[in-house]
Amino acid sequence: MGEAVKKTKRAGGQGTPAAKKRFQDLRQKSAQNRDELAAADQALEAEIAARRQAEAPLARLDQNVAEECTGEHSDPAQQMFHLDEALASLAGEEDLFRQMVSFFFDDGPKQLSEMQAAWEHSDAATIGRAAHRLKGTVIYLGAKPVLQALERLERVSGPDDLPLAARLLAELEGRLAALGKALVPYHDAQRPY
Repeated sequence: MGEAVKKTKRAGGQGTPAAKKRFQDLRQKSAQNRDELAAADQALEAEIAARRQAEAPLARLDQNVAEECTGEHSDPAQQMFHLDEALASLAGEEDLFRQMVSFFFDDGPKQLSEMQAAWEHSDAATIGRAAHRLKGTVIYLGAKPVLQALERLERVSGPDDLPLAARLLAELEGRLAALGKALVPYHDAQRPY
């Protein structure tokens, strides 16, 4: 224990004015340190909560992708699109289905490139618009996994969504490639995606 504090205690709290001043200064500094530590703890807890909240959509995305990839169908083409559903959405018109496949091969790569360029320029709104345009074609192909990825990308709306958009774009690129391979037999030009 410091000598000034000992003297103050022996004198029944009647220490020298300098000792009293030093004791008050130490007490005040101790209170400030407690306040600073409490503020730092609060800031750290807020940052941890924000990170958990930001990572929650990514965890749900990983779970959704895992669920979609464990489908009942062993045929990859069957997992990417359902011909029966596609034809039903087009009133059974196979020629119309083939036209939609051609639109997909013509427009899909352009829309994907537009979304990737928009991501590089931090333009979330353009990502959402391009996803919406591509969805207009994919909706007629019975391609639920691609459609789901596009619907998630449509909801990208601001700079805070860009990290999620990067993962969604990577997912979409893989799904579009798989869908392209599955649709090659229905495409007149027979070119891969």
